[in-house]
Amino acid sequence: MRLRWILFASISLAACAVPVVAQSDAYRHCMEYPGLNLDFAIQECSAAIQSGVLSEEQFAYALNTRGTLLDTKGDYHRAIQDFDQAIRLKPDYAQPFNNRGLSYAHQAEFDRAIQDYNEAIRLNPDNPGAFSNRGVAFSRKGEYDRAIQDFDQSLRLEPNHAATFSNRGVAYAGKRQYDRAIQDYDQAIRLNPNLGEAFDNRGHAYAGKQQYDRAIQDYDQAIRLEPSVVEPIYSRGSAYVDKGEYDRAIQDYDQAIRLKPVYEAFCARGFVFYLKGEYDRAIESYDQGLRLKPDYAVGFYNRGLSYSSKRQYDRAIQDFDQAIRLKPDLGEAFYARGLAFYRKGEYDRAIQDYDQAIRLKTDYALALVDRGRARERKSEFDRALQDYDQAIRLSPDLVGVFYRRGSARFNSGQFAAAQSDFAKALQLNPAYPYDVIWLYLAQARAGQDTTGELSKNAAQIKLTGWPGQIISLYLGKMTPESVLAAAKDADPKNTAAQAELKRLAAANTQYMKP
Repeated sequence: MRLRWILFASISLAACAVPVVAQSDAYRHCMEYPGLNLDFAIQECSAAIQSGVLSEEQFAYALNTRGTLLDTKGDYHRAIQDFDQAIRLKPDYAQPFNNRGLSYAHQAEFDRAIQDYNEAIRLNPDNPGAFSNRGVAFSRKGEYDRAIQDFDQSLRLEPNHAATFSNRGVAYAGKRQYDRAIQDYDQAIRLNPNLGEAFDNRGHAYAGKQQYDRAIQDYDQAIRLEPSVVEPIYSRGSAYVDKGEYDRAIQDYDQAIRLKPVYEAFCARGFVFYLKGEYDRAIESYDQGLRLKPDYAVGFYNRGLSYSSKRQYDRAIQDFDQAIRLKPDLGEAFYARGLAFYRKGEYDRAIQDYDQAIRLKTDYALALVDRGRARERKSEFDRALQDYDQAIRLSPDLVGVFYRRGSARFNSGQFAAAQSDFAKALQLNPAYPYDVIWLYLAQARAGQDTTGELSKNAAQIKLTGWPGQIISLYLGKMTPESVLAAAKDADPKNTAAQAELKRLAAANTQYMKP
C-alpha cells in the first residue's frame, strides 16, 4: 500500500500585475498556465524568458513558473536549474525555494528539500503550503512528530485546508495511531468530498486496523473519484489479499497493470499467484516486474520462494543470492536460502545462513527453529535444543516449535520431556496428526499406558488419509503391511515424513494394540 501525500507548488499570482508595456503574450500565457496545455505553457514560458523584454523580477517569475511546469512533467533536473536561476535573480523570492524543495522531494532527496522549505518559511512564514510540504518531507523520513508539528502550523494558518488534514493523517498513520489518522481523513473528506487521496489514505488506516471491508469501501470511492489513478486499485488488491480473496486481488492488480505497468504491481500479483500455489504464473509475473526494476531485492527473494516451492532449489538459491547482493540486510533472504540448502541436504551451509539471518534479526524465532532442525540432522541435539528453547522464549505460540523440540528430545532419549512438548504442540494445534503420533510414541517409550489418550486424541483426526493410517496402526485397526502400502499412495510431498514414520512403525510394534 502507498500512502498519498499532497504537495503544494507556489506561483506568483501578482506576476501579471506589472506594467502592461512589459507583458508579451508569451509571458501572459506562461503565467496563466493552469488553463493551458502543459507543453504549450512551457513553450510560452521559454519564449518569454528568451524575449529580452522582461524585467529582472518578471524573469524570476517566469523561471519559477517554467520550473514548476517542468517539475509537473517529471523533468526535475531542468526544473531545479530554473529555480536556481530564479533564486539568483531574486534571493528574497520565497516561492522558488518552496518549489525547488518539491523537485528534491520528488527525487527522494528529503534533506535538501527540507533546507529549501526552511528558507521558504524564513522568507514567508505565513505560507501554509511550505509548512505542509516540509511536514511531508519529515513524514517521508519517518520523523512523524516533526511532521505533525508542521501540519499543525499549516492548519493554524489555513484551518479549512482538506489536503493538509489528509497529510497529517498520513503522519499519524505512520505512528500507527490509526484512529487519529481516521479523524483527520474524516475532516478532509468533510471539507472536500471529492478528495480521492483522503479516501485512499483512510482505506490504508482501516487496513492497518484490519478492518478490510471498510478499507475496500474507501478504496472503491477513491476509484470512483479517480478512475485512472492506479494507487487505490493497487491498495484494494492488497486488502483483498489480506482477506484471502486472491482472485479479486489478481483482478485489481491486472487493472493496475493496464493503467500503469509498474514493477510493484507485477510483483504483488506474483505473490498472490504464489499464495494460490500457481508457481509458474508467479514466476512469470515476477519476471515482468524484475525486467522493469532489475535491482528490486524483494522481487528476487519472492521469485526464489516460488522456485523453492517447485523444488528447483538451485534456481531459488540463485535468486536469494541476488536478493542478498542487492540488500545485504534482508534477513528473510538468508533464512530462505538456508531453507533451500537444508532441503538439498547441505546442513552446514543452511546453518551458516540461519546464523546470518539471526544476526540481522535477533528475535527471528522461525530461523532459530529451522537452525535447530538442521542441527538435529547433524545429530547435534544439545545445540538444537538450545535453539528451540530460545525460539520458545521469543515466540511461545509459534506453530511447530514444541513439536520440533519434542522431536529433538525424543531422538536424544528424553522421552518424558518429549511427551510434555508433544502434548503442548497438540494443545496448540489439536488437528495435527503428527503431534498425536509422536505424543503416543513418547508416552509409550516413557513406559506409560497410552491406549486411552491415543483414542481420545485420535477422535479429532481423519484416520482414512495419510498419516491417519499410522494412528490406526497404533490403535490396532490396521496391520503394518497395510500401512506401508498406504504410504506408497500418500502425498509425495510427505516422502521424508513417510519414511520416518515407516521406520517407527516397524521399530515400535511392541506398542501396537494386539
